[in-house]
Amino acid sequence: MSRGPQDAVALEETRADVSAHVLAADPALTDILTRRCQQLWPQFAAATWLGSVAAVPEGDRVEDERQRAIQLQIWWFTGKGALAERHAKGRRYLAVPDAARFHQAASELLVLVDEIGRLGDTARAADLLERHASRVDTQWRDEVIDRLRAAGLPRRVAVIPPQIRGVVAEGKIVDAEAVPVDDLDAEILRTWASL
Repeated sequence: MSRGPQDAVALEETRADVSAHVLAADPALTDILTRRCQQLWPQFAAATWLGSVAAVPEGDRVEDERQRAIQLQIWWFTGKGALAERHAKGRRYLAVPDAARFHQAASELLVLVDEIGRLGDTARAADLLERHASRVDTQWRDEVIDRLRAAGLPRRVAVIPPQIRGVVAEGKIVDAEAVPVDDLDAEILRTWASL
């Protein structure tokens, strides 16, 4: 069985992520992302990547396309000097030593992924993903799982976007507000009812 279709999914996941990394630094988006959010974005991505390895099941082979996209980014950003592994008190951390380098690496990876897609170069995609996105460091994964367990945190966390509700004044929508979802089941039923 060829890995072709799965490779395309992993590269699309990568494209989505690196597009977000590139856009997160865009000064034109400060109305959406505050300057502080933009400053924290690279380190947030690194922390997310660190925790993501806990979702890889036993063994060192990564089959999940989302995880392959993350492993590809870890490899790429590390190779570009935009991501560094740090050790403190017997624990590993991922750090972003230079936000500008992080955003530059994201731009370069986006160009590469776009080129592979534009050319339909399935052999290059398969090679890239097989060599750099199909294995996980099991010691690192096990350490992250132990750290999550010790902190009482779940291995998987779902980020639920807020409901966006219109603010009405004099019968007209004049603004919008983000309202947190406090009941996931009710939100799912509400969303599904509108489909």
